[in-house]
Order: sequence, then C-alpha cells, then structure tokens
Amino acid sequence: MATHPSRTTALLVGVALVALAAAGIGATMPTRATRPPTKLTANGTALWQFEALLHDVFGNRRPFASSASYDTNFACAGNSCFPHARWDPYAYVFANARGSVYRLKSRSFPPGAFGNYPVPLKINDLYIACTRAATTFLVTVRGVAGFALSCERPLP
Repeated sequence: MATHPSRTTALLVGVALVALAAAGIGATMPTRATRPPTKLTANGTALWQFEALLHDVFGNRRPFASSASYDTNFACAGNSCFPHARWDPYAYVFANARGSVYRLKSRSFPPGAFGNYPVPLKINDLYIACTRAATTFLVTVRGVAGFALSCERPLP
C-alpha cells in the first residue's frame, strides 16, 4: 500500500521531535523565543524561522497543511481542519519560536521553478520569502526521507 507523501512527512517530523527531545534541545528553550537557539545548522535555522512564522500567523492554534497540488499550503489551524484526508497536522519541533524574519509574499511560480524536487511552501496561499528583498524562498524537497528546508532562488 502506497503512503501519502504528506503523511510520511508528518511521521518524519514526529521522529525528529523524538530525536530532539532525546538530545535535550527542547528543554533549554525560553518561554518566548524570539531568536533561534545558537549552534543550529542552516537547516535547523530554516526550520526555526518557519515555525516562528507559523506561530506568528496562527498563534497557539495547531497548523494543518494541504499538499494536494504542486506546493504545500499551511492554510488551516485549530479544530476546524477536516477532513483529515485533505489536511495533515503539523507537529512543532520548536514550540516557543516567535518573531520570524521570514515574510509572506504574494507571487506565483511555474511548476519546476526551483528544480525537479524542491517544492515551495506556502502559508495562507502566500509564499515564504527568506529575505526582505524576496530573492530566496523557503522550499522542502519531495521524494526524500525527512522535512529538510532551505532557502532557494527560483530558476530564471
């Protein structure tokens, strides 16, 4: 039986949570984090900024994503996100992240604008710009195990 890609992502995020808890990373975070913890990798910093933006947009409501099309869109939060055949819950790694430097931007990209496998992420149908000038956008890579994030320039 084939596994739905977004369900695999949710499972892998859960595995990452267990790994971080075992490493003791979550226990050292302040109540309201407005900066990423020190010594994060580039991927860890991108994840912190993404989760801070989710918190900035949705507050304490749990976000849900739909990935029925080319991109993954976090456009629902709280108890009204059903059916779960359409909406997948997101589990935070950084529960207290706030104050992201990432910004939401309205624009469009043709399929493949970031290559074959990177897929841009959206929140409420808006793309996530990693820089103020919106030269790079947050993407995840489909077709691999994990939920790796990076900031990439779209292809011309």
